[in-house]
Amino acid sequence: MDTKNFRSGVLGFNKNDVYDYIENLYKSFDEQLKQKDQEIFHYTKENTVLREQISHLEDKFAGLEDYKSSIADVLLKAKEQAGDIIEEAKINAQEIKRQTDEYMNTEKERLNDFKQEIISLKQKSIEIITKYQQQLQNLVEDNLIDDIDDVDDTDEKSQENIEK
Repeated sequence: MDTKNFRSGVLGFNKNDVYDYIENLYKSFDEQLKQKDQEIFHYTKENTVLREQISHLEDKFAGLEDYKSSIADVLLKAKEQAGDIIEEAKINAQEIKRQTDEYMNTEKERLNDFKQEIISLKQKSIEIITKYQQQLQNLVEDNLIDDIDDVDDTDEKSQENIEK
């Protein structure tokens, strides 16, 4: 504030100077008060806007927290389901392997049975062929003996005829 020098009057200071000073002081305070009111209004308005932004951001943050929680739940469930799927796939694979091994063993047994049957048939074929071969041999020998006998008979007859 300004320091004012008042003029002196009859009973003290000059009343007009004091009134002018008080009036100027009042105007200055009024102007400063209006300025402060405007500042308060401006800051109040800014504060309201900031509070609304904070509220909006808090709501958004809460929404994001809910979303984050939802995503975490979904990921956890997905992980559990993936584990279940993998476990089920392992069980299915083991069952398929067991069935395949069982099928392979059955087929190996069948193959061995076929091999044994082939060996048996081969032996029987050899026996039959040997038997027929022997019979043919006997037949041939019997026929040769008969032929020889016939030839002998024919020779004897020829000799008889020649002698006669």
